[in-house]
Amino acid sequence: MVRWDLGLAGVGLLAVMSVAFGLIAHLIVGHRVMKWLWLVSAAIYFAAGILVSEVWFGWATAEELQPNIDGLPTTRCTW
Repeated sequence: MVRWDLGLAGVGLLAVMSVAFGLIAHLIVGHRVMKWLWLVSAAIYFAAGILVSEVWFGWATAEELQPNIDGLPTTRCTW
């Protein structure tokens, strides 16, 4: 059974990051493209964040994510 649990703090942080991304995109492009560019880009950023966190990495256990948390293991090259 898949359990989706980004958490309220995670969703809030992703929403803030999405709005910031949308505003930066709007500042760079301006009104040349469309008036609602910031909202469209923020929504796409939010959807991509949900996709990556819950679909791509949502299945992983703590043991599988440990190298991502502690960094890559050090190995010696023998050649």
